[in-house]
Amino acid sequence: MDLRSIKIGVLGGGVSGERKISLVSAQTACKSLERSGCNAKFIDIAVSEWEAVRETIDCANIDIAFIALHGAFGEDGGIQEILEGLSVPYTGSHPQASRLAMDKLLSKTLFLRKNIPTPRFVAWSDKQGIPMISTYPVVVKPYYSGSSLGVSIVEKEEDLKTALERAFFYQDKVLLEDYIAGRELTVGILDDKALAVVEIIPQRDY
Repeated sequence: MDLRSIKIGVLGGGVSGERKISLVSAQTACKSLERSGCNAKFIDIAVSEWEAVRETIDCANIDIAFIALHGAFGEDGGIQEILEGLSVPYTGSHPQASRLAMDKLLSKTLFLRKNIPTPRFVAWSDKQGIPMISTYPVVVKPYYSGSSLGVSIVEKEEDLKTALERAFFYQDKVLLEDYIAGRELTVGILDDKALAVVEIIPQRDY
């Protein structure tokens, strides 16, 4: 297929706390596609009501959707279900895989079931209480978000309360897990084939 002959809708923005990050991703994707000679159109997904989103995408009359949405209603299967209902091909995983990947608690449960190593963890939803942690440092994060929103690496017990408050700002359930020091590597999967290994080097500590 010659991508230059079709209309690509780049979906960005969204309604999650990661909206600003998504807008940058979408703008970058659009510019890259245009430089490659593709007909790319940015589509701002500014609401989460399914019918409104469906109408916005349908009216754009696109052939393929490039999903540059982050967080809830972008990576959790919601937008994927809408696109499937419109019979519009899209980038990324199908709805069920998206939901499982977005929900860190479900992901880790599946890892354990399949004997895939994952740091020890505990789910916590008591906003008034403080869990008993025996080993530090510990990572505290919302169970259902991305882009490091609400994430803290807690070195000592007296900082745990603040870290929990930060995570609870985004979600009503948080994960506390062992901190694993080391390099961060990511591997994309396309058609069940592993792509090149990419190292993520943050500008701050994590």
